[in-house]
Amino acid sequence: MVTSAGTVFDAGAVIIAGGVGSFQPRRLHVPEAESFEGRQLHYKVGSAVDFIGRKLVIFGGGDSALDWTVELAPKAASLTLVHRRAEFRGAPASVARMRALEAAGKLRFIEGVAQALRTDSGRLLGVEVKAADGGVQALEAEQLLVFFGLAPKLGRLPNGASNSTSARSGSTPKNSRAAYPAYSRSVTSTPIRARRS
Repeated sequence: MVTSAGTVFDAGAVIIAGGVGSFQPRRLHVPEAESFEGRQLHYKVGSAVDFIGRKLVIFGGGDSALDWTVELAPKAASLTLVHRRAEFRGAPASVARMRALEAAGKLRFIEGVAQALRTDSGRLLGVEVKAADGGVQALEAEQLLVFFGLAPKLGRLPNGASNSTSARSGSTPKNSRAAYPAYSRSVTSTPIRARRS
């Protein structure tokens, strides 16, 4: 391999550490959701004032979802927290505060997942949630807040090779050899030697 500065590397393999790139929110995957982003469907809170006195549905089970649930429940016209399971990933103290608000009738919790949006003439009216018991509940909502965490937004390497290798699975992109045939030899323990051409 030769760099742009003229350095030649004699190596058994070349590892391209492209990084994970920027991050983007994990989105709500129901039809029409994208068309409401930034208007009635939000992945972050710019100003909490915008949600005061509104009918809210919050999705998620981590710290962001719980923190905004606790913050907005006393100020919203109504608030429902929806999470796919009964256990939460957030701090135990936040879970306890959310449960106390639920017991006081300040919010509602549903174990379930979003199934569809309820709309009319380009306006979001609510969301249908498939509950853990299999039933579908129609929730009124003026605003949806979705906190499913962040996912890396991966870029592309030269010649179409993907840098979307999964760190957890340790998998290798299928097209890595095709994209970089000159560098697809097996890895050896030989140290990399650099020389000027």
